Parts: sequence; structure tokens; C-alpha cells
Amino acid sequence: MTLHYNKNQIQTAILLVDVGNSAIKLGFSDKHSLHTVCQVAFNKTAGHQSASGKTANFKKIEAGLLTVLTANPAVKHGAIKYEKILMASVCEPDLTAQIAQVLASACHCDMSNMIILSQEMFWKNKCWQYSDEGSNKLTNPLPDFSRYAPGQLGIDRQLAVFAAQHICTEKVDMQKSNPKKSNPEKPSSKKSKIKKSNKNQATIVLSFGTATTLDILSKSGAYLGGYILPGLQTYISILPTVTQLPALPLSDLPTQGFDRFGLSTTQSLGLGYSIAYLGGVATLLNCATQLLSQSHSTGVENNTDGKNQDEAQLVLTGGLAHTVVAISKNMKTTSIKTTLAAGYPAQQKASVFTGMLPAISDAAIHDNLVLKGLLRWHQLTASCEIQ
Repeated sequence: MTLHYNKNQIQTAILLVDVGNSAIKLGFSDKHSLHTVCQVAFNKTAGHQSASGKTANFKKIEAGLLTVLTANPAVKHGAIKYEKILMASVCEPDLTAQIAQVLASACHCDMSNMIILSQEMFWKNKCWQYSDEGSNKLTNPLPDFSRYAPGQLGIDRQLAVFAAQHICTEKVDMQKSNPKKSNPEKPSSKKSKIKKSNKNQATIVLSFGTATTLDILSKSGAYLGGYILPGLQTYISILPTVTQLPALPLSDLPTQGFDRFGLSTTQSLGLGYSIAYLGGVATLLNCATQLLSQSHSTGVENNTDGKNQDEAQLVLTGGLAHTVVAISKNMKTTSIKTTLAAGYPAQQKASVFTGMLPAISDAAIHDNLVLKGLLRWHQLTASCEIQ
């Protein structure tokens, strides 16, 4: 979907920016919806500023951003005016500031109309959580991140959880208002504790990017913590840097044959990477659901009956989500789940491979959660004095 425009009429828009570990995503919005999303790859660990000015690496980033921005026909014809630029960045402040200046200049947007969202700003004014001024009814609850070490939770993870919370709640409301049309999917496995949408459930956000992150939000909106491990691309890039083993492109990872041994170095690497990575992710997801099932007895939720405490909605996101899901769909149909579980107690055989892999492969993917979180935050804070 693209922004529609009239050459004879100036249209205002918002530019949403997600500066990640290996890519910069630009989302164009008309204040109501996220439309075109473009991406510029970059290496944030390379130098960007030298004594003589911008490095070749940063000039490449700058050129990529300008190409993406001017490629939009509405911008090219001067029919779009950016009234606001909202940015979330996991990069160091200097690089973030450089990128912000490039975007502001290219969009002819004053720096005063640019917001680089920080954890402090995310919390600064919470009047938008209430339906009416002076009301005590929370209609847009903000996730409670107070359990996490101050200043350590990345803004990307916060926004992804924030967006996922809204998506899951909105989906439940739609199902309640249109019960005949909603047709919710059936649980992927009787053994899995990943269930269909229910407001009385926790939310698990599984993001597949440069890093793989798993974040858990309780049913009352408390952020319980999560896990971090290397992303799939990062994972398969490690061995070639410390051994003579060949590099294996992501596109060469196997999509079948998981029930056999590798008969070449390339096959052995591909099968090893895929099975170990998916096995690790499935194990972490299993651990998360097990901890959720126990949390009612630890007082995390102040839940006296413990009902539905162990059920969760799973939200997938990240640039590699589609790749991971494609691998897991093929892996779950082979006998690998039985082979790997052999020798373990019967009650553990189904817990990960017959429960969690189907949960991953059957879960809905929500692309660009960070950008959606930025837009949602802007929509809710528009009436508050936060800048």
C-alpha cells in the first residue's frame, strides 16, 4: 500500500524510522495507518565519522536513505510535507544523531519536529492511557517495564511489546464484536500452551532479527522479562570467522531432509544450523510457557485462581521471521521430533518439538512491529503535551 497524493494539493505525513542493528526501516504514515515500508541495510559497527568528516560507510548509508526517500513519487512531486519524524534507534547517540540530520534535511523537516523516542519519553506523560480527562478507567494501558533493570531494555523491544499488546487486544475485541466472522485459528497442538486470542492471556513476542529476542507480557500488562540469543544470520556467521569451514548463505539453509544426516560439509552445516537454532528457540519458548504456568503461585499476577495463567498469545516479528517459519513448517512434518526426543522421559518428548515447533510455524507474523509501536504511541500521545 502506498500513500495516495494529489499533485495540486499538499498532503501531510509522518515518517516513522526504526534504526536497528543491521538495517534502517522507513515507514510512511498518514497518521492513521502504516503504508509503504522501505529498508536500507547498513553496518552499525563500521566507522561513520572521521577527523575529515563522513566516512565512506556513512556516505553509503546517506545515499541509501536519500534514494528511498526520493523514490516515493509523492515526495518527488512535492506533494508530501512531513510534519513529524519519529525515530527509534538501538545505535549509539552520535550515529543516531547523524541519521536524524540526514532525514530531517531530506524531508525538509525542522529538527524541532523530530522525536527520537527514548525510554524516558515513552513514560513522560501517560494521560493518553485514560479514555477521558480525569477518568480513572485505563483504556490504553502502558506495559509495566519496572521489573527490568533501569535503562537496559532497548526501545525496540519496548515498542514491539507495546504494539503486540495492542494487536492482540484489538483482535480479541474484533472477535467479540463479530463472532461469526472472526473464525479464530485452532491451537496448533494439544500439547502447546500457545492458545487462541483471549484478553485473559499473556503475550509472547518472538522477534527474529540480528538478534533473536523473546519477550513476555503478563495478562495484566506486566513485562516479565525475556531471553536474547543470536539471530539466525548471526548464528550461521560465527563458525567461518574462527575456523576454515565455509560460509553458508542464509538462502542455502535446507528446507527439507531434516530426518537424515548431512553427507557433505555444506549439508552438515545447514542441517546443524537449522536444527540447533530452531531447537534453541523452541526450548526457550517452552521455558517461557512453563514459567508462565508457574507464575500464579509466585504472586507475579496476584492471581488467586491461576486460571488461564499458563496460556499465551504468540506474536512473531522481525526481518527473518518468514525464513524461520518456513524452516519450522518443514521441520515439524519430519520424524526429527521423534529422533531428537529419543531417550528422554516420555513426559518431555512432546514438550518442545511436538508442541513448540507447530506453535512457531502456525503463529501469525506481524511485520514492522517497532514502526507500528511508534505510530501507536504517536496516535495516543497526540493530544498530550509531551514534546
